[in-house]
Amino acid sequence: METLFDPAAPQHFIARIESLSAASQAEWGKMNVQEMLAHTSAALGIPLGTVDIPRAFIGRILGGMGKRMYITSGKPFAKNGPTDPRLKFKVDAVNEAQVEEAKQRLVAEVQEFHGRGAAGMPKTPHPF
Repeated sequence: METLFDPAAPQHFIARIESLSAASQAEWGKMNVQEMLAHTSAALGIPLGTVDIPRAFIGRILGGMGKRMYITSGKPFAKNGPTDPRLKFKVDAVNEAQVEEAKQRLVAEVQEFHGRGAAGMPKTPHPF
């Protein structure tokens, strides 16, 4: 499974982000493009330290199993899985200017995440 730690990965993900537009349709879940960009940015904010979500009780119980199932094995996440409410964003109408702003923010976060590398990641457990 490709990760943002791989040398060429940032350019792959950045190209995918830059290919999005306000007219882009969901291919994975139920979010529109603006909601997805906000969701992805917030999720990246956890290891970057800009988003703080306390560790969930269920994560203390099932976190090790989830890590083995998705991270260690490389198995992709299932579609329409549960999402922490703090990572959900509701936008009634997609705004082109806001989509472009969100894309720029997400590209910068991808570059920062990659630049930090594995050694620059927080040592605290993931919220799940």
